[in-house]
Amino acid sequence: MKKTVAFLACSIALTLVFYLLADYLLPGPSPSATMVLLFAGIAMVLVWLVQCFVRVSRAKKGGAHTVVLLVGVLAGLLAAHLCGCSRAPTATPAPPSPQEVATPSGGGAAAMPRVTGTALLASGQKEEQGFGLYSYALLSHPPADGELPRYQAFFKALLGLPEAGQLGKYLPKARINVTYIPIIAVPGGWEQLAAEKRVDYVLAHYDYARGAAMLATLSKATGHGPVIISVLQPLDVASHPHPVLVQDLSKAQATLMDSYVAEFVSQAAQGQFWQPNALQAFALSLRNVLETAATGLGMSQTAVMSWVKFFK
Repeated sequence: MKKTVAFLACSIALTLVFYLLADYLLPGPSPSATMVLLFAGIAMVLVWLVQCFVRVSRAKKGGAHTVVLLVGVLAGLLAAHLCGCSRAPTATPAPPSPQEVATPSGGGAAAMPRVTGTALLASGQKEEQGFGLYSYALLSHPPADGELPRYQAFFKALLGLPEAGQLGKYLPKARINVTYIPIIAVPGGWEQLAAEKRVDYVLAHYDYARGAAMLATLSKATGHGPVIISVLQPLDVASHPHPVLVQDLSKAQATLMDSYVAEFVSQAAQGQFWQPNALQAFALSLRNVLETAATGLGMSQTAVMSWVKFFK
């Protein structure tokens, strides 16, 4: 009973601290009820982790250092997010005018969301014109042993989406977010390949040089991949794209790749696709930190899944 009371008291106190920090650092109105619930969830996770590792520290020398390190990482993530939101952007280009943003043709189609579909982009092949959005699944080098599960999960999730060519039978191209996967050559019988065979083929024949060249167009450095970038027109490797949405999954856990791809699909559907949902992105980042902690510290996945599901 005492442990439960201590858990709740610490969680409430930490939630209040997060609320005050957000209210002080963030511009605009006070945090919403949704944000407060998110703060409460973060506080409960932090308190739970501290309790778990305090027990470990008593039985294993050096466990206290692990507690400090893990809590520091999680607290740092929150602080960085809050500080980043509080800063006013400087020296950034103005967003495009409505005329610059490609909108679907037809009567009320301008309000309709984009639908994401995939397509293979062979070496030397140029993108088709007329799509509402152009996205690229980019890697800069073949996967090392530790990266292979992430790459496999990424392409499995991405190739599970409809193909852009099939979507074109039902939607105007201006409503399609075509997501290109650069490869050396398109194989014969691609349509007949099973999902796992498609993933294996893409990894074995990915055009890493083209992927690296496309990543080099970004004004800010990213990881080695996977990285998804989305732009209004086919990517020009001779200039920085604008506006652009960059989703860097270089450190994403393989178990969360479906969620990251789902977030990409949701974001690409928005009219102002280049403005990410900060709350959704932060919740997913926190889930990724928990997964990383569970893997790095040898914790049971079952032990953290109930907490990770809170942020879905």
